[in-house]
Amino acid sequence: MANRIVFILLLLLSFSFLFAGENFASLASEIIRLENLAANSPSLQERHNAFLALARLFQLSGNNEEALKAWESALKINNSDGRSLLEKGRLLISIGEYEKALEPLTAILFSGSYSKAIMLEARFLIAQLEAFRSGNLRPLSALAEESDFSEYRPLIYYTLWKIGESPAWKAVLAKDFPLSPEARIAAGKALSAQTPQWILFPGREDIGLTSPIQAAPPAVVAQAPAANGAVLQTGFFSREENARALSEKLNKSGFQNIIQTKPQNNSTYWVVYVPYSSDMNGMIKKLKDAGFDSFPVTLN
Repeated sequence: MANRIVFILLLLLSFSFLFAGENFASLASEIIRLENLAANSPSLQERHNAFLALARLFQLSGNNEEALKAWESALKINNSDGRSLLEKGRLLISIGEYEKALEPLTAILFSGSYSKAIMLEARFLIAQLEAFRSGNLRPLSALAEESDFSEYRPLIYYTLWKIGESPAWKAVLAKDFPLSPEARIAAGKALSAQTPQWILFPGREDIGLTSPIQAAPPAVVAQAPAANGAVLQTGFFSREENARALSEKLNKSGFQNIIQTKPQNNSTYWVVYVPYSSDMNGMIKKLKDAGFDSFPVTLN
């Protein structure tokens, strides 16, 4: 768990540098650079690393289909990479492909050759998968009793409460881990991730708001997107109310925005965009100064 937190912080930090200053490199150009490296580098290690970076970038932008292809390409080069197996399984769980997700996760457990941290994460994901798939909470609750899973307990208790709808789990979470993100979200003291990085926090994009926002038309964009359809993506959600919450925050901060639906993998997602005129870097900086992450995309 600690290693994953470090990975997330490093990834977010890398994107803060990527999107800052005059040397800004667009997500599209970075993807093209990595794709060329993955296809043409004579070094297998460089190709493998390029596919790993591509997978993370595609996940960040909400393109699960391409992210999955990138994880699979990385595994073709090194099929024993435990982190790639975990992330492939995690991604498949996040899009509801539970049966397919079992393959990479059980491959880790059956091999017995991975580090303890990798093995623990695989066991946790399999138990979480079973809870999502069938509502069977026993494997997940059993993990909470094991000392090896002490760092996972806030997320375990949150998942048990969210799926089982038992206030007892919520009470345990509030009593034993009052300062954890899960406890704060469950208590209505914090909202789910409202940036493009939501995919890095599996499940949290589905956390409902304590005060549901009344249905309203999508935010009106007074400034039309650029002629080529270029806008900045500021959020990608599986719940409409979370998209509207971000839209409202953007409105209050003075940013015109639009919400559009995006069908993907037999599901519907809600994406929040901010248009810009000609100064893309300037708008990215303004959003970042106001506390909003963003990256450029092109609307069809």
